[in-house]
Amino acid sequence: MTFDFERDATAPFSPSNCSASVLDMCCGSRMMWFDKEDPRAVFLDKRRERYAMNRPKRGTVEYTETDPDILADFTALPFEDNKFEMVVFDPPH
Repeated sequence: MTFDFERDATAPFSPSNCSASVLDMCCGSRMMWFDKEDPRAVFLDKRRERYAMNRPKRGTVEYTETDPDILADFTALPFEDNKFEMVVFDPPH
């Protein structure tokens, strides 16, 4: 499979202007798709959050962030059918 396009980084994401060919649903902190900055992928989740995790053994605080390109619920996707060539799906558990 090959991908031949570039995403305009200045354009805001919306379902109507999405030209990505990979959809990462329930993306969370973007751990499933191998490249968090891949221009072929659009990341979708129903929440935008940031968590602080105290690491007392290390003496640090680390942050994990859920910052999807598109806010939506995977049970009601805002895209037409067959929009994406590939869908990565790690449902909530």
